Parts: sequence; structure tokens; C-alpha cells
Amino acid sequence: MKKLLIGSLLSITVISGLVSCQSTKYDADPKTDLSYAVNPLDTANHTVMISSMKGKVNGAWMVLSPAYFKVDTNGNRNIHASVANDSVYFRMFDMTLPDGDVKNKDDMKITNYTMNYGFYDTTIKKRREYTAKGGTSTATNIQLNLIEDKDGGMRGYFNGKISLTLPEPGNPSDVVTFDSMYFYFDKRK
Repeated sequence: MKKLLIGSLLSITVISGLVSCQSTKYDADPKTDLSYAVNPLDTANHTVMISSMKGKVNGAWMVLSPAYFKVDTNGNRNIHASVANDSVYFRMFDMTLPDGDVKNKDDMKITNYTMNYGFYDTTIKKRREYTAKGGTSTATNIQLNLIEDKDGGMRGYFNGKISLTLPEPGNPSDVVTFDSMYFYFDKRK
């Protein structure tokens, strides 16, 4: 009976510890304040890890990490993301937008941007690049939304299609479709 009581108490302690980890902000490094970060154990609401993008590209799930931004001397926010250990396709995502348009803002649509998605297929030695620009007819299918920008982190999501620009676009149906691409870019120096 004593062993059953001890086993039950141990199980309850472990379960309550796991539940308490899932209900709070994530702050694993006591030397760095990461209280703004999303808890990686919480899978609700399209949770994305810091420095990553996750969603469907042409119907297939894809994770791009690292994903981060830098602010240049002209006041532009340059965003970069790539697929780690990508051996067959080298896939890259880049976006540029004015830093002042999104800095410390939340819950807004972003309309002033340039977005590029490209890949290099190592098996056939061919490069393709797709581009969209906010506020122009080429980006009418992209919906870019900022959830929040604070404490060195930028969270949001986008959906839509972007068109082929390199090599020369010839087929208007040659597009890449993004579906529920959630991102959490962190600021790098």
C-alpha cells in the first residue's frame, strides 16, 4: 500500500509539473529575458518557434529556420529564412519592408514590402525565383499580417500566391502558393 501511495504521489507531481510548463511563457535561459517568446510546448494558435517559419508551400508542410531580420542603415528591415540542411533544394525566403512601418506595432496588415522565394534544384542545376511587391498588382494574392512586433521579435502570418520572375516568366500559372505561413522572426545585429 505504501508503494502505491508513493507511486501515485510521484505521478501527480510529474503531471502537474508538465501542465505548469505548458501554461506559462517560455524563458529557458535565465541570463536572457525571453518572456515575450511563445511557449514551444503550447501547440495551440499556430505556435511557431522563435527564429522560424512554418506552413504549407504548394500544399506540402515546410519549416524554414533560421528566420530572422536585420535593420540596415537605410531604415529597412531585411528578413531572411532558409530550410536547414537542405541538400537537394536550396530554399530561401527574403522580404524587405520599412522598419518604421512595423516597429512596435501589432494586429495590422502590411502593404509595403517586397517578398522573394527562391530555390536551386541541385539535381537539374536550375534556379527559380518568385516575387511579390506590396501595393502592386503582382501582390494582389498575398495577404501579409503582423500579429505583434516587440522585444526584438516579429510575429505574423501570410497566405497567397507569388509569381515566377527568374528565369524569364512565360507561364502566368507558374506560381508558388503559401498557405498559413506563420513566422516568428528575431532581430539579429
